[in-house]
Amino acid sequence: NCPIANNLNTSNVSNFSVTLNWDFNSNVDYYRVRYKEVGTSSWSFEHNVISTSLDIDNLNSNTQYIWQLKSFCSSIGTSSSSWSIADTFTGHIFWKVYCFRTAFSVPLLLLELT
Repeated sequence: NCPIANNLNTSNVSNFSVTLNWDFNSNVDYYRVRYKEVGTSSWSFEHNVISTSLDIDNLNSNTQYIWQLKSFCSSIGTSSSSWSIADTFTGHIFWKVYCFRTAFSVPLLLLELT
C-alpha cells in the first residue's frame, strides 16, 4: 500500500499565492495535488510533484481554499494512496490605495478591497 501524505500545512500565504507543504516519505515516488475554492465543485490539479512543497499562484485574495494530496509509489502510477485529509488556507486581503488631490488641495485617500 502506498502511504497517505501527512502533516499538510501552508506557508508564505500572501494575497495571491501560497506554499503547500507536507512530510517526506521515502516510499513515495511523486504526488498529485488538488485544490479549489471552498464551496465550488471544480478542482485544479498539479501532477507529478516530486518535492514536499509546491508554490501555487494566481489565487483570489480573501478567499478560502481547500487542498489534498495523493501519493504514488510507482513511476507508472499503478500504486497510489487515497486522498489525504484536507487542509485549508485563506488568501490575505489585498488593498489598493489611491491618493488624489482635491480642488482645495486636501489629499483624498481611497481604499479598495479586492
